[in-house]
Amino acid sequence: MKIFDILLHILPDWMHPAILVVAFICMVLYLVVSVIDWFTKAGKAAAAAVFVAEHGVEIAKNLATLHGRIIASGDLKRAPFSGRECIMYEAEIIRLGDKVISDRKVPSFIVENESGRTLVYGQDIRLANEFDLKLDKPDPKYKSVLEKLGVDYHDWEVYKVIRCQERCILPDQEVVLSGSFVYDDANPRILRPIAGTKVSLKSVGSAS
Repeated sequence: MKIFDILLHILPDWMHPAILVVAFICMVLYLVVSVIDWFTKAGKAAAAAVFVAEHGVEIAKNLATLHGRIIASGDLKRAPFSGRECIMYEAEIIRLGDKVISDRKVPSFIVENESGRTLVYGQDIRLANEFDLKLDKPDPKYKSVLEKLGVDYHDWEVYKVIRCQERCILPDQEVVLSGSFVYDDANPRILRPIAGTKVSLKSVGSAS
């Protein structure tokens, strides 16, 4: 509250009551926001605890991995920053204040190994690889990418954008799926995660 101490010294006495009222209002607002934030975080933690309590045994019982070669089940995607032709990608623009703008294309895909082919739905997937492309310095060739995601390229030049980054999975890469999942009763070649969970996908080798 140093700013209010300064104002009390430099402003005339007749304004002091108004300054104190403003300071009091700011303190109340801060406390309200803090309480709301605490309850929000506590609510999420409580929901997670309830979920684990209800599904913990099922999750633990169905922990598994699937290793194989990834194959596209549809058209390939074009990664926005690198231009790589890929099966899926995630791109992020990290703005000042840790605000993240994401561009994610994770369609359904196939994993092939010695036991055959398995279909995996994209909405069930969480990419586990580190971002392998990190752009810390502004480059005009990426201007159209930023604008497509609603970001002014000038923000990157004045440091309102801290970094742009990207990761993707290429065709024919060796991958590992891990998580709590089962195979569909109607079609055992379709993999499904336990409700409320995601399956982790990580590439472990280069494309053949």
